Amino acid sequence: MLLQVAFSLLVLLACVGGIILLASVLTWQERGASAHDRQQRLLTGVLPVAGGVVLILLGLFFLLMMAWSPRGTALLAGL
Repeated sequence: MLLQVAFSLLVLLACVGGIILLASVLTWQERGASAHDRQQRLLTGVLPVAGGVVLILLGLFFLLMMAWSPRGTALLAGL
């Protein structure tokens, strides 16, 4: 149980970190000098980073749900 709570807090910390990362990337994108520059930053910086953050958070959420399920600890130990 203590391991599950610790993992839950770690996932919560990762969510906060993801929000901070996305906010900083969006701020960087908005500080582009021209509209073309902002569009390039959106396509080459913001979208790949946002996709990666969403992928990581979905994976962590899946592992969190597995950890709290009745047979989850046994299944995670088999990984």
